[in-house]
Amino acid sequence: MTKKRDTAPVNEGIQGSVYADVVAVGHGAQAVKTVTSAADVKQIELALSDLRRAIHALSLNPAAKEAVEGDLKQLEDAAVKPAADHGKAASALESLTGKLKMVGVVVGQAAAIAEPIKKILGYLKLSLGTIGLG
Repeated sequence: MTKKRDTAPVNEGIQGSVYADVVAVGHGAQAVKTVTSAADVKQIELALSDLRRAIHALSLNPAAKEAVEGDLKQLEDAAVKPAADHGKAASALESLTGKLKMVGVVVGQAAAIAEPIKKILGYLKLSLGTIGLG
């Protein structure tokens, strides 16, 4: 036998316009927003500078240098701001490490490259696995 509901269904949806960074709707819904502090942004800038310096010290051909520089620029655009775009930053780092692998750089064994990447990931609260290195 089916038991009838004692209460009328409740619409937990959004009615009208919402202007917010994050929204959670429905029973048990949760919303999370991660903001990068000004101190972390500065640390990301320093780590990015170290990463750039380490990559420029490599003997890459001009086409590889240009491709890698594009990823560094995307990383900078995504990560060096209080409302960092973690998805875009992770994507740029994954692309960067992939290109370095293609030209024979073993990122995990090149401390000058691996350390700044780990720092950037740490400040963005991302793991090495996020970019395929974990």
